[in-house]
Amino acid sequence: MADEDQSRRNPRKLKDVLNFCTEVAVKADTEDPSSSSASSNAVTAMDSESKQYLSAALEQMVMDVPKQIAKCLKGLAEHPSSHEPEDDFEEQLEHLCQLHMLVEDHPDNANVVVDMGGLPVLLSCLEVPSVEVQAASCEVLGCVCQNNPKGQDALIKQKDALLSLLRLLDSNAACQVKYKALFTVSCLVRNSKQAAETFVEQDGLSYLLRALQRGDGVLYIKGIFLIWALTDDYEPCVVQLVSLGYIDLLVECICVEFCPGKSISFLDPAQLHLIEKHTWMSLKEHSTSALLKLCTKNEEALRICAGNEALAESLKDRKKVIGDQDEFLEEKEYITSLLALLSEKSSDQSQAPDEEASR
Repeated sequence: MADEDQSRRNPRKLKDVLNFCTEVAVKADTEDPSSSSASSNAVTAMDSESKQYLSAALEQMVMDVPKQIAKCLKGLAEHPSSHEPEDDFEEQLEHLCQLHMLVEDHPDNANVVVDMGGLPVLLSCLEVPSVEVQAASCEVLGCVCQNNPKGQDALIKQKDALLSLLRLLDSNAACQVKYKALFTVSCLVRNSKQAAETFVEQDGLSYLLRALQRGDGVLYIKGIFLIWALTDDYEPCVVQLVSLGYIDLLVECICVEFCPGKSISFLDPAQLHLIEKHTWMSLKEHSTSALLKLCTKNEEALRICAGNEALAESLKDRKKVIGDQDEFLEEKEYITSLLALLSEKSSDQSQAPDEEASR
């Protein structure tokens, strides 16, 4: 409901305008369903707030996007990053909010930000002593990179850009800043070999592991999804994932059942209410997929998992629970393949001592 109210006050997408118009039409039909001119009546009877909403929406739809982006970047650049904590950051937040609206799901607009030299400006905002400004800056940077190779290449070339984001994960920054920083890191490294390589070189996996071990449920979910993507996008990171202990993290996620009242070692109990059941199920699917990739590509990972009886039992139980439900078909395939790998490796390990004894 809060999101709907916000979209009415600040129309960000064409669908918001369409939804609004539909509401007006329905209201008019309800009030006078017999009238063939219900729509025209709705227009003439439109209140001032509705007129203001549509005027703002139409103005945004015909705005000069490059001019607006330049205005926002100029406004941000004019504010030094060395503010005092008690300073007012409302103007900066307004510029960042406007940029976010312009670049989200619009790679062409994101590239305008890149071409105008906006990345250093946005990175400088990460140093502003304001939780809201830091989080908003991260979100805009993430949107510039999301599914946008040009944005990814440009940001990874900015000196210490990735390191600045990783340090936010490792700092005492507010939770919302860490969430947005991890979002940006994920958008930056996914499907980009160069960015993934830099991520590994700058010890990104260690930063990520420490973030996951903080007990924050939201960070944990976002981190698992990033691990899942990295095992697919950048194979050299597999060895590091295994050596750093990510196997144990994935195995525990698979073995633990969703229960808000139950203690989970890698999550702060106070954070469990942030995780919805369907999100937890999705997390288990991605954990199983990531573990399957690790076991397929790395012999040590396979050896560790093959010796874990609790893991095999949990996978079998999970397979029974999901059955043949369409929404879990992919997860079932992952489980079946992983169980086959573990069974084959267990057989090989049990045969090895017998072969030694017979010699």
